Amino acid sequence: MRESMFAILGDLCGIHFLDLFAGSGIMTLEALSRGAETALLVEKDRRKRRTILENLRIAEKERGNLDGIKLKIMPVEHALRSGIQRYDVIYTDPPFSMSNKKSILILADRARQPTPRGTLILHYPSRNKMPDTTDNLRLYDVRGYGQSRLAFYTRDN
Repeated sequence: MRESMFAILGDLCGIHFLDLFAGSGIMTLEALSRGAETALLVEKDRRKRRTILENLRIAEKERGNLDGIKLKIMPVEHALRSGIQRYDVIYTDPPFSMSNKKSILILADRARQPTPRGTLILHYPSRNKMPDTTDNLRLYDVRGYGQSRLAFYTRDN
């Protein structure tokens, strides 16, 4: 799934990447290895901090430094606020047990995420249905991988 997602995204050179519900940080590592300029990882679970930092050391060896890479241990709902830096590509992987994943789309939309013509990717269980639009986000692709789906949204303005 990860390889397919990044193939769909194409060239990431110079982009700003936001990883919501970052988990181990593996999606950020992949984005950085494909040329992302900056990244913000947001993870609520403090126990995952150590793993994320260990994984980021891998990126540091490749890049030479971690300038432009930040980790915030906080709920995604707090990170997605008005005035947050805008990101070109946003990957969000809420827990499959989370009942209202649409709320993440709404919060991202209100925070004017992603940048115009940027991409927000939502990973969710195939049993769930995601909306075709929010106020400013438009679904442009859905890919299935077993019991998982990736929904690709863009912002036209």
